[in-house]
Amino acid sequence: ETEVQGQRYHRVEGMVTLQGTPLQDVAIGGGLLGDVSTGADGSFSYSWIPEGTNYSITPWKEGYSFSPSSLTGTLSENISPVFAVSGVRVSGIISQGGRALEGVEISCGNAATLSDAAGHFALDVLPGTSCRLTPNQHGYSFSPVAVDLNTKEPILRDFSFAESDTD
Repeated sequence: ETEVQGQRYHRVEGMVTLQGTPLQDVAIGGGLLGDVSTGADGSFSYSWIPEGTNYSITPWKEGYSFSPSSLTGTLSENISPVFAVSGVRVSGIISQGGRALEGVEISCGNAATLSDAAGHFALDVLPGTSCRLTPNQHGYSFSPVAVDLNTKEPILRDFSFAESDTD
């Protein structure tokens, strides 16, 4: 903290990590503080913030979710928030000959979802999860049948399908 002519000023010096490793190029929405991005060391900072300033700090990077998802408050001292990746997005499209397929179950480890009317699916899995991404719908076989993943980064994977002979 610094004081100039009776006005106290504070700093926000934070960090964003993925499994304990710094995460670069995360956009930090600071509301009234402005927007910054994390550097190669995963850090971000704001300085010369007048005491009593309301803040809202939110990390964002395509395909990632964070814990905490944001921090809000009134600045009365220097703060050092740490945001950790809490989920990595696995997404794609299920289709047949370019046409979307709705209602296909997609699973990866303990996470599961159904494809929507546009064939889109999205799962948030724990970072570092090793799993087999598997589409499943009675009467259809998929290509590929399954994909082994290690989710350190967001993954986009599309599947096409063909009718199977289940008789």
